[in-house]
Amino acid sequence: MVTMELERQVDLTVQLVILGMLLFGLWLLRSKKNMRGHALIFTAATIINLMTFFLFMVLPFLNEWGEATASPLSVHSFFMLVHHAIGLVALVLSVFVVGRWAAKRLNPQGCKGKSLMYATFGTWFGALGLGVVLFLLEPG
Repeated sequence: MVTMELERQVDLTVQLVILGMLLFGLWLLRSKKNMRGHALIFTAATIINLMTFFLFMVLPFLNEWGEATASPLSVHSFFMLVHHAIGLVALVLSVFVVGRWAAKRLNPQGCKGKSLMYATFGTWFGALGLGVVLFLLEPG
């Protein structure tokens, strides 16, 4: 049986890999002007994030929701609620961006919306940063 601590470590590792993918995708776009590569990397990161969301995040969120709402002024509860809110926004935005790209027949030129992409990256990065803080604050 997999322990909760191992699940947390695997989730953190996968999220850091996703961050690396996002940074690589950004590098592809900025330095190589490879929009298709950028879009494919972002799509893969979104799919992996969706998988980790359902595998590792939903159940702990439901288990911790009562604790967080019972003492919302504690530092841990505050970080957790903000992390979940920002993470959900990031997930919805990334699915929207990927869906819009897919609707344009996978043509990266048809996925106009730099502001939306920057917002998506910012929320994703913010959720990951708070997730790391929570990982370090929790004893396991």
